[in-house]
Amino acid sequence: MAHPALTVLDGWTLLAGLAALAWVFLLLGRGAFWRGDQHLPAAPAPARWPAVTAVVPARNEAEGIGACVRALLAQDYPGALAVIVVDDQSSDGTADLAWAAARETGAEARFRVLSGAPLANRWSGKLWAMQQGMEAAGEAPFLWFTDADIVHGPLVLRQLVAYAESRGLALTSLMVMLSCRGWWEKLLIPPFIFFFQKLYPFRWVNDPRRPTAGAAGGCMLVRRSVLDKAGGLAAMGAALIDDCTLAALLKPLGPIWLGLGTQSRSLRHYRYLGEIWQMVARSEKTLPLQDQGARFLPLAAAVAAAPVLLCTLSDAAALTACLDALPAGAIQDKDLVQMSTIAPEQSRLLAERVQLAGGRYLEAPVLGSTPEAGSGRLLVLTGGPEALQERLLPLLSCLGEVRHIGAVGRAAALKLALNQLIAGLTASFSLSLGLVREEGIRVEDFMEILRASALYAPTFDKKLSRYLADDYGHPNFPERHLLKDMRLFVDTTAGLPLDSRLPALWVTLLEELLAEAGDADYAVLYRALHRRPGGGGEEGVPPAS
Repeated sequence: MAHPALTVLDGWTLLAGLAALAWVFLLLGRGAFWRGDQHLPAAPAPARWPAVTAVVPARNEAEGIGACVRALLAQDYPGALAVIVVDDQSSDGTADLAWAAARETGAEARFRVLSGAPLANRWSGKLWAMQQGMEAAGEAPFLWFTDADIVHGPLVLRQLVAYAESRGLALTSLMVMLSCRGWWEKLLIPPFIFFFQKLYPFRWVNDPRRPTAGAAGGCMLVRRSVLDKAGGLAAMGAALIDDCTLAALLKPLGPIWLGLGTQSRSLRHYRYLGEIWQMVARSEKTLPLQDQGARFLPLAAAVAAAPVLLCTLSDAAALTACLDALPAGAIQDKDLVQMSTIAPEQSRLLAERVQLAGGRYLEAPVLGSTPEAGSGRLLVLTGGPEALQERLLPLLSCLGEVRHIGAVGRAAALKLALNQLIAGLTASFSLSLGLVREEGIRVEDFMEILRASALYAPTFDKKLSRYLADDYGHPNFPERHLLKDMRLFVDTTAGLPLDSRLPALWVTLLEELLAEAGDADYAVLYRALHRRPGGGGEEGVPPAS
């Protein structure tokens, strides 16, 4: 029998080892994001400086629009530069202040203010303003999208264009310097920037061989011809995050670059914690919802204001952390609907906690992805009291079909079972397709026979083009999310009479891919199973009939 002191020591040793592994991952993985070494390199002047139009979406930006316009019109740029401010129905005199600033510079001939049209269907607010500015820009070879609270140094545009032309970049973006003077800013702004670089490692963004795509919306120089080839902003008009979505749209068509700016700064000063929260609430992710009347509040205030809490957090730990942060009695008489993919036992523990706090709990994970969500065709699997589901049915039905599975934990288990099939089907098809291609068999023949058989699954055709092109960008379901779900499946089946060695193998393969392709589509599993995806076989294949 182990000595208690040795057991405690072993536990601390394990924790220390895990911490060391985490630091090794941060140091060696994620593109060494922590270095913060991606700055705009010097580049030779192009033979001819192309015309540029700066587009500034602005809604109630009276505080900073004057300085922004003056800085744009004062750019030391040898080519033609026009500036368009799209006044998105401001009520604080933004347009008048913009015009006054342009007159101060004496450059009003190169300046316009557009009165923004009401929000069109299938557009988010900021992107709709950007679209109107782009239409007014005419045939300018470059568009410079920037924000109304940012001041750029006089050489910024010259340097952006020189580097973009020297490398043929489709998108050149700078993350501007944020205010970091007050106590809350010093505490929270550096971690925010650190996390952004971890989420979108700049080196990976700047590597054409990697699918990672990111940008910073405050400063984006876009090559118009590539944007037009990608379908224009209309191809992403309803996107919630305009900058990174634009980067993902353009990268398959040309190289992009993202770095830290030192000559551009944000004028927005955050004196209190609540103001930093408002920065998050004002982000591109939330603007479309604000346009439709949504309110964004700190956690406790949001819970207090809502009788029904729809929770779509990343995992059970995130939801637990939110519950820990709430004051006593916060969820009493509330309906909490847990919609993430979590383990059955995690769901049962959460249900017990919510019920002890006086709330009601319903698990409701969903089957489907971005296209199904956008068209209201998700399958909502519920676990918990059937009467509670019936009461919430008018709300849940907005998402798609609702199906009651049984007691708490059963819907969570069913969702894991279905997601295990995603990995299993992807792996099985990948191996078969790999053999077909290595043996020189026509992929078209393989697919025609497969489609006519009982072995066929629609996902094979849905992902086929990705396998053939080795292109896993623009994911609806990223690889890292599938890895999380497969780990949950293996953990859940550990105490059951089920042999989970195959799912454990998928976990191993997905873990190997995580560092290079965590943000890629889960179909990247093919890359791990077929080490030479370009080998053998005919690459063309017609769409499924």
